[in-house]
This record gives sequence, C-alpha cells and structure tokens, in this order.
Amino acid sequence: MSPFAKRLYNSENDFKIKSLLPLRPKKSDKILDVGSGSGDFVYSLHSLGYKNAVGIDPFLKKNISYPNGAYILKQDLFE
Repeated sequence: MSPFAKRLYNSENDFKIKSLLPLRPKKSDKILDVGSGSGDFVYSLHSLGYKNAVGIDPFLKKNISYPNGAYILKQDLFE
C-alpha cells in the first residue's frame, strides 16, 4: 500500500477523501468540489498537499479562504 493510501486509511478523514483512493490523484491534479458548503473536503485535500483543489457553492454568504490555502468561492458551476 502506498504512503498516500496508508495516510488515508489511518486518518479520520471522511468517506469523500477515501473515495479518491481508486483514482490515484496526483497532487498536481485539479479538483473541483461542487456544492462544497463550508469546504471541509477541500480543506482536507489541501492539508494532504492537494493545492489545486477548490470548492464552489452558490449558497455561501461570501467567499471563504482558509489559512492552509484552501478556498471556497460563492458561485455556481456555470460561473
């Protein structure tokens, strides 16, 4: 098992993070979380080194920017 896989299975991250394992994403891949809400998934991805992950949600009051570099934009998929 790769170090990435071990880190995922040994962490307390939710099923969304673990669901990426079969895809074997590279840290340079772009990941868009549509309907991300407050951005927990994107925040977790950034903490794992996926710096090209971003979230969008049209129902946010405003954009969210986290200290680890994760950000969630107030917009819909067509923007």
